[in-house]
Amino acid sequence: STELSTSTNLVLERCAGCDLSKRRLPVHNREMYCTQIMQQLLSAVCYLHEHGMSHRDLKPENIMVDVLGVDVGRVPELTVKVIDFGLAEKFTKEKRMNGSVGTGTSMSPEVLGQNLEWRDSEWNERFDVWSCGVIMYTVLCGEPPFRGNNDAEILAVVKWFATLSKSHNS
Repeated sequence: STELSTSTNLVLERCAGCDLSKRRLPVHNREMYCTQIMQQLLSAVCYLHEHGMSHRDLKPENIMVDVLGVDVGRVPELTVKVIDFGLAEKFTKEKRMNGSVGTGTSMSPEVLGQNLEWRDSEWNERFDVWSCGVIMYTVLCGEPPFRGNNDAEILAVVKWFATLSKSHNS
């Protein structure tokens, strides 16, 4: 007799390198590195969105970066992989997302502004695009655009920025 296994096995790709938060990029070629990282990251996000998925927690810690080859005098070729889909969610035009999820430093005003008068309780996949902008700023400048001593302070700065931007666009 043959016994059926009740376990599930996952075969995963090994991601070499380290996450983007640990990768130290040289200041003199930072724009070239950023171009490679953002091209691959935005391509991955576009693929997800075309297939009705939103990552919802894009941040440097969830982006693996590996250096493929080094030519003397040239910027090395990088490979970027998006990891940690624990907060990912399917979406459609009819089914939008809600709830505060993600990490404070890369959380969009749409998610943070749920309790503000100018925002309803639902948001869409553009949350990931905001996070990509935060990641790009962080890669280029070496620090995140919104800073504070703790998550509450960071979230307050993002809310302030969102409210300021909203008033300037009105």
